[in-house]
Amino acid sequence: MGLIRVEGPRPPGVRPPGKRRVLQRAYDKGIERWDAAFGELLSGLARDPRHDRTAVLVTSDHGEALYRRGYGNHGLSLYQADLAVPMAARLPGAAPGRVECRVGLIDVMPSLCEWSGLECPSGMAGRSVFARAASGEDLDGTYLGEAALIDLGQRAVYQGHYKLIHSPGRRAEANPPPSAWSIYDLRDDPSEELDLLALERRSATVEAAFASLRLALEEASVGGPLFEREHAPVDPDLEQRLRSLGYVE
Repeated sequence: MGLIRVEGPRPPGVRPPGKRRVLQRAYDKGIERWDAAFGELLSGLARDPRHDRTAVLVTSDHGEALYRRGYGNHGLSLYQADLAVPMAARLPGAAPGRVECRVGLIDVMPSLCEWSGLECPSGMAGRSVFARAASGEDLDGTYLGEAALIDLGQRAVYQGHYKLIHSPGRRAEANPPPSAWSIYDLRDDPSEELDLLALERRSATVEAAFASLRLALEEASVGGPLFEREHAPVDPDLEQRLRSLGYVE
């Protein structure tokens, strides 16, 4: 394992670990501590008289790259290390089961609205997982991921076990794919190590998947970039808070 460089500010006196395996172990220990604390929370909820009508949903806003591709932060790419997060829920009255279709954080609020019987605000993006399951969606349906901070033009689209990433601008990784387009077979290559478009000889299956995914991505991106470029004054206190979190350099 080589030495690493941790991006962004850090508290005075705090020194980052020098090797990726140490950082990985520290990250794992953080998850273990969270898991223990969450167990205590669930135990406390079980003793509350409102337990049988309380929803509990566990997920995460993002993953962490942990220097697998030369950078250690998050929000800089659309690889699975950043995008694939756990999601599990205990919803009293809902039948136990696993939703086989792809879902995302954008689907959390519509799902809770449907479970609670409340009407979601109009124009809300995302769909309830109950609606997705009832419609018979599976992994063959397309699902979009978008907007990495380093390049707001980045998009990713899933269909079946294939995933297409389009990165037309700046890339965060040390050794980016040779093209703005890259495609991965998540069934055989869950770590996205082999860009199938970089192969000298591509199978007809890969060519067909590329054509289908590219069309789906273009149709989903008709509205243009996810965020229009806008400029507005930032409160100094807010700027300092963002800087302390590493969002402003």
